[in-house]
Amino acid sequence: MAVMLQKFVASLLLLLLSIMGVVPQAASTSPIANSGCQSQCGNVSIWYPFGIGSADCFYNHWFEILCRQDRPYLSLNQDGVEEYEVLAMKSSMYDPRAITIRSNTSNIRFCKDTSDLVVMGADLTGSPFVYDDYNKLMLIGCGTATAKLSDGNDSIVGGCTSSCNGARGIIDGCHGINCCQDQSMFFYAFTPTELKLSFSKLFTGNNSCGSAFIVDDGWYPKNASVFSDPSADLVDVEVPLVLTFRIPTWMPGPGFENNKYCEPRYYQFWDCFCPCGFSGNPYILDGCQDSDGYHCSESYLKKNLTSIVVGGICLVISVVAAIIYMLYMIIRRRIERNHKDKRFKRNGGLLLQKYLSSNENIMEKVRLFTGKDLNKATDNFNENRVLGRGGQGTVYKGMLHDGKIVAIKKSKLLVNENQVEEFINEIIILSQIDHRNVVKLFGCCLEMDVPLLVYEFIPNGTLYNLIHSENTHYPLSWEVRLRIALEVAEALAYLHSATSIPIYHRDIKSSNILLDEKFKAKVADFGTSRNIGIDQTHLTTLVKGTFGYLDPEYFQSSQFTEKSDVYSFGVVLVELLTGLKPICFSEEEQSHLNLAGLFLLALEENRVNGILDPQVKETSNEEEREAIIRLSQQCLNMNGRHRPSMKEIVMELQNIKKSQIPSTVPVNSYENGDLVEIELERLGVVTSSHLTASSSDASPLISSSF
Repeated sequence: MAVMLQKFVASLLLLLLSIMGVVPQAASTSPIANSGCQSQCGNVSIWYPFGIGSADCFYNHWFEILCRQDRPYLSLNQDGVEEYEVLAMKSSMYDPRAITIRSNTSNIRFCKDTSDLVVMGADLTGSPFVYDDYNKLMLIGCGTATAKLSDGNDSIVGGCTSSCNGARGIIDGCHGINCCQDQSMFFYAFTPTELKLSFSKLFTGNNSCGSAFIVDDGWYPKNASVFSDPSADLVDVEVPLVLTFRIPTWMPGPGFENNKYCEPRYYQFWDCFCPCGFSGNPYILDGCQDSDGYHCSESYLKKNLTSIVVGGICLVISVVAAIIYMLYMIIRRRIERNHKDKRFKRNGGLLLQKYLSSNENIMEKVRLFTGKDLNKATDNFNENRVLGRGGQGTVYKGMLHDGKIVAIKKSKLLVNENQVEEFINEIIILSQIDHRNVVKLFGCCLEMDVPLLVYEFIPNGTLYNLIHSENTHYPLSWEVRLRIALEVAEALAYLHSATSIPIYHRDIKSSNILLDEKFKAKVADFGTSRNIGIDQTHLTTLVKGTFGYLDPEYFQSSQFTEKSDVYSFGVVLVELLTGLKPICFSEEEQSHLNLAGLFLLALEENRVNGILDPQVKETSNEEEREAIIRLSQQCLNMNGRHRPSMKEIVMELQNIKKSQIPSTVPVNSYENGDLVEIELERLGVVTSSHLTASSSDASPLISSSF
């Protein structure tokens, strides 16, 4: 379409200027060939860079014209074997470089039916010649013809389809009955290559032939029957093909650096033209001469006026497209903003903002991230950034704009309208937790489909992997196991007792205990955690947690207490003791058993040493080992009331770590809170009153009035 528009505009401009007398004929004295060189072969004028005779008459061997019997011939390939007769030079009013050659007619006619046929055209590869855009594809016969460039991609430059419908001969011009043509071909003019024609379902019939060829788009056969008559001779039939040339700046030759009428186009090809008021051959030094009257060469006219018209149209289209795009982006951003606002409100963002605005201390600790921040941090939640998946969601590794590495948890579930206040309350409380053995919550994002929570990144994986992976290089000695158990116990004691509102984790397991760069334990994943009022002793909910760690009492009653976390912690202790998984295979029973049940059964049968991890036996003394076994047994008591509290567990672990003789009083006999706190203080363990004060391990949470 653009090619046809260009032709129309150029023709109209030239016609108007000719009528006005602005474009007279070029002066006859203007030279077209180099001095002393032949400028005519028969009826064809030979314009430099083409030439006849010595090497000074043509630019290089590609432009050498052989004049035989007053007919000029041009070689289009390296070896000079394939020659074509030149019919005209400067043959196009649109392109002064255009030359017209006689196309090879030996392979354009087919006198039998074919379903798929490929014919190769002139091979221009390596030459400065290219197919001109002012050609067309013509098919005489019935079928489909497609013109492609042999550029490795088979770039299609044209195609058409004709039908016969029982008709004989061409009817009303070449418009699809026995003949078709494509005049909107585009040949990628800067790519010299070979052309091939593909024919599909070419039907001749009735003892007639079919023909297909690339031809000058102004040409029409005087006698179309010659192409369908199998007895007709095509040797003298002129099928003109238009070529043009592009002389690369690097091509061997005299060059045009000193020619004021030539300039390197795109720094790749020489572009030469005579300016307005001059005519002649711009490829010759001083080849453009002042002409009678005001004269604009076709090349100059085409280069400027047509470019201005086409450029103006393109500019208008670009401006309109830019305005449409801007309006689209404004509307799109407004729609996205509305969606973000709805999601933010649905996820409790307004309630959170209300809390933050009324408490500056909370505002400093809870950061609201945007979806754009977290998309950028996780590379649009790339699967390569996944750290782990769980029942509550997927955790991604991300890097914030300040370089901080974080873990971003993307929830699987939408926030229910009835749970919004509870959810926001949990975010605020969890963000206030400041304990060295609890993973820090930095903030959240509430403007996406599901809430996103941003935690500190812990690099060394989980306790589960450390215990059960065979590839770990970190020695899991008794001292390390005891330290990790104490760190987890201190974190849970802090959550249960040191906060203004107690927090129950509800999913304590070795895979929710992370290890930092020094392999210190940090309790993570509060996806199922709940906080309760000070006057409450339990929480009634749907049963949540992980089998193998789940408190049997909670499973039966659906009432979760702080002793339910104690039971889960007891399973972790048994994991540390035995190195077995929470659901393990029993060779005696030939089935999978609950680790807690297996441990208690071994205790009952007095064979617990048989299931202990060999490293535990090698690196611990019997007294410490028996103390941990007894503590684990107490944590796994089927009756929650007989289990120790986490503060009491901290005291026992401190006793063992300091190699003191464990208390002979059963842990679950501590009932007097004052006695417990006095004993904890004596051993240097942080109590609830101390945990609410500033320390290196923990920082106070918000007041109970919140």
